[in-house]
Amino acid sequence: MKHSERVRLREQAERLDFERKTLRISSRVVRQCQEDVIAQNLARKPKVFRHSNTLVCKVADKAPKLVKDQHSLNAVEHMARIATYRDVDSWQPQGKGYRTLLVSLAEHLFAAYPMPEFIWSVFWATADRQMMKQVARIAYGTSVFALCESGSLPVPLTRRQCHALMQLPASLNFIEAIRYVQVMSCGGSYALFQAWSKLRPIMVIQEPAMEQFWQQVLLWCCKQTELSVQVLPQLVEYLRVRKGADRQFVLHKQSYKNVLYAMYEWQRHEAMRKKASGQNLPESGWLPLDWKESMSTKRGRIVTQQWQVDEILSIERLLAEGIAMNHCVYGYRNAIKRGNCSIWSLRHNQQRVITIEVNNASRRVVQVKGKYNREPSNAERQAVVHWAVSNNLRLN
Repeated sequence: MKHSERVRLREQAERLDFERKTLRISSRVVRQCQEDVIAQNLARKPKVFRHSNTLVCKVADKAPKLVKDQHSLNAVEHMARIATYRDVDSWQPQGKGYRTLLVSLAEHLFAAYPMPEFIWSVFWATADRQMMKQVARIAYGTSVFALCESGSLPVPLTRRQCHALMQLPASLNFIEAIRYVQVMSCGGSYALFQAWSKLRPIMVIQEPAMEQFWQQVLLWCCKQTELSVQVLPQLVEYLRVRKGADRQFVLHKQSYKNVLYAMYEWQRHEAMRKKASGQNLPESGWLPLDWKESMSTKRGRIVTQQWQVDEILSIERLLAEGIAMNHCVYGYRNAIKRGNCSIWSLRHNQQRVITIEVNNASRRVVQVKGKYNREPSNAERQAVVHWAVSNNLRLN
């Protein structure tokens, strides 16, 4: 053998030996890093089930990739907090990617029967523990319809919708699949589903009453031929706020034009409220008044009536008064700033009933109007007189 050949072989052997040593060191460092990551994440969450630490450590032994990434590690921890159908010791990891390994683990731990792949996304696409428990129950063998009917899964799905749900592909996550079935069952298009599934209030499973409300909203949207998907985010936000303010609000009896007009009015009021925030109005010098009156009903019962008159001293409150009473009192803001007049609100049992305008220079009550500019009732007029007399004001 030539000298040059011996040198080449020796160099090759040295390089291979160096690579083997480096590989052993690298694997040891990686292993130590994995253990550190697990320890840190488990230390942050002390309230875990007794078996969860063991499960995460065993998963780290079998599929180290799942503990390197924080997102997949969170999914494993979520699985560790749910009662399992099988023990993790017999799990044989399948696949190489994060998602494939997580699906393989979830199927092994929970599935008593073959399950569609999308239902396992609940462990990494949401942080809803209740939803994870319901998915585990589905995997154990409980029907989706039984969970919906009992209220454990607070989504109003029919048997047909539940059957269609379990046939969907893996490209959707669990909540997207539910919304897809709802949209298609109501006669909606795929474009409507894409817009619907991007809305934050929709992509969270809510309490039964709100789920029923959003189902009615979806049905209403599917019937509106003029509805554009570009308007949908604004519409849903308006309906969310409207439902929060009035739990009795229903949509199905209203026309598209009326709802759209109400939405634009709400947006205009919101823009005005933001602009008015923090702006104060000058005080007139008259005194507010709060008093109670007792009266007997036809059946002889004594009822206490509470009356309160206070001055509106901010642009934001002036705007709120105009919106609540549906009149144009907000247009008086410049006159109030100049000191020409002052605006007062009469409340009866904590409810707005009358708006009062006082001309400051003449010490005269010039306007007394209720909702939609109605005239005051006798009791309301007497309350206004009582307050005006206490401040030495005259009435027209």
